[in-house]
Amino acid sequence: MKKVLTGFSNNISQNKQKIKVWSESFRKHSDGDIVLIAANTNEDDIKTLNELNIDYRLVTENDTWYINNKRLRHTKEFLESSDGDVFLITDVFDVLFQSDPFQKMDLDNYDVFISKEGIKVVEEPWNGDVINKVFPDQLQSCLETEIVCSGIIGGKRESLIKLYDKMDYMCENSPNDHNIKDQAALIILVKDNWIDNLKNFSLDDGWAM
Repeated sequence: MKKVLTGFSNNISQNKQKIKVWSESFRKHSDGDIVLIAANTNEDDIKTLNELNIDYRLVTENDTWYINNKRLRHTKEFLESSDGDVFLITDVFDVLFQSDPFQKMDLDNYDVFISKEGIKVVEEPWNGDVINKVFPDQLQSCLETEIVCSGIIGGKRESLIKLYDKMDYMCENSPNDHNIKDQAALIILVKDNWIDNLKNFSLDDGWAM
């Protein structure tokens, strides 16, 4: 079974140290492959990736203001072209690994893995504000939903393609009143039980926090 860690990044050379922490902490604990989806690269960016010994896929994204959700389409396209079996898709600049994230994935019983943040939408102003601005008709039904993190998502290839395609569709067909939409979309999909065979880790499970 081929395991792959991936993430999306632009401004790569400017964030070399953060990318180094992301990649080297993963290598310390896992034998999975690392492939960075690298947007709008220049020569310094490519040099940085080669120095860090990170495989990469080059993409172009002109709409950098909405890059947080524009990455959804690029990630889906990467999954479609990859020969990996199971993936971990994470933010790149703020993720540090302390163990092998694939070890707790029960692939016999689940297809998608995410993590709760230990607080409800009604208790946390930022996520509530985003949902209200981007998916306003969903806010009331989301208030008692526990927030989940869109920056760390794992699972099987086909299930993740389906999930990222749906999140991309939701973000692209919603008001542009906030430039970070993807977590709001994921919260709604969890609330609606849209994701089949989902494992939603709690903080006590020690998968992500």
